[in-house]
Amino acid sequence: MSRNVSILSVVTAVVAVLSVLSVATVALAETETTTSPTSPTTASATTGTTATTATSAGITSTGTTASIASTSATSTTGAPTGTTTTAERVVVVPCGQDLDAIVNADDPAIGTRFQLEGPCTYTVDATVELNEGDELAGPLATFIERLPAFDPQPTVTIVGSEGLPHVIRAKGTVRLEWVKIMGGTGLYAADGSALAGTGSALAMGMSSNTSSLYAVHITGSDAAGITNAHGTFERIELDDTTQDPNFLGFTGSGLKAINEVEVKNSYIHDNQGNGLWCDVFCRDSESHLNGFWVHENLIVNNGRAGVRFERVGDVTDAGEALIENNEVHGNSLELSRGAIDIRDAQDALVRNNVFGAKSIADVSYLPNASGVAIRATDSGRSDRPDLWNVDIVGNVLNGEQIRGCELPDEIAFCFEAAAVPPPPTDTAPPLTTILPSP
Repeated sequence: MSRNVSILSVVTAVVAVLSVLSVATVALAETETTTSPTSPTTASATTGTTATTATSAGITSTGTTASIASTSATSTTGAPTGTTTTAERVVVVPCGQDLDAIVNADDPAIGTRFQLEGPCTYTVDATVELNEGDELAGPLATFIERLPAFDPQPTVTIVGSEGLPHVIRAKGTVRLEWVKIMGGTGLYAADGSALAGTGSALAMGMSSNTSSLYAVHITGSDAAGITNAHGTFERIELDDTTQDPNFLGFTGSGLKAINEVEVKNSYIHDNQGNGLWCDVFCRDSESHLNGFWVHENLIVNNGRAGVRFERVGDVTDAGEALIENNEVHGNSLELSRGAIDIRDAQDALVRNNVFGAKSIADVSYLPNASGVAIRATDSGRSDRPDLWNVDIVGNVLNGEQIRGCELPDEIAFCFEAAAVPPPPTDTAPPLTTILPSP
């Protein structure tokens, strides 16, 4: 009898301990999914003329794991002050954490905003996989005005390890903002030929036309900064792409798309290949009623064309191009293609762009190489569309030339704008300085 009582006592004690552990486990789980108190941080001003200095509030990490906050509708719990997110929740990733492991382990069925803290650098050794509804964002920072462009100055950098063909790959509708992305290693086939689609900082072949980038800086890729671009790109910077010359001619560019995209108020400069390039029919996008719409950008010092619209037409869903109101200087440094190049393409309007030598934001830019502002040409190849319905009107050439105007008007119609008038003799500053809204 005493032996049975002893066994019963032990069993009772074990049940009590398990009950306590169960309560502790629930409490711990609740603690891990509760946001930490916010810690307001003000971004430092950038040297130069800034359009915006943003104040941000981040999540203070209490350990080595990312903190998670659920959101409802456009709730911004865990995101910087002034941020609107449509993601279902926010995951804050502190500096020093394994960004690719955190993002790639996330449930792809849940739209998540991954909020990075800064200033710091996140080095990734696996491609960061963004899925439908995901957002990747750094703290709000500043712009340098290089009108009509706004040059973003993110405080967070994501660097891809050597050998990684893409730093980030996007699927579905995604949004990136206030991050700098570096890297993308070009790979080679067994026969030694460069592999198309590799060597990019951001691969968007599986993303939707409703995706967007805002205040993102992309640099240092072997091939293109952005491959198979989809969506709208606002106030971004693309520079120093196509570091491997073997990718020139088929993907080498700051951004390459094969469907219509919009690029606006962006700083596209010093890329070894083309700055912006829509190729292979540049297919229609229902989200882009103005077609391949390149407007209000500063496009300078690119090795090939600043903007290239190529091989578009002859299929029912071929796209169109509207290239307008850009400052385009010092392009085609390595291969003379003109600053804006329309090649074997149809249905393009090029208007109100400014060419020639110019100083913007205290930086002087040379004329475009060989004095060619715009080129509209047909290769004569039977496997490509014929040049057709290209209108080139109202551009300010400042001594540069248009090639293609000698063609019949139904192929290329040209009308040059008057030169920019000299500045007024009264140099007194205005009483009020008005900056464009962000």
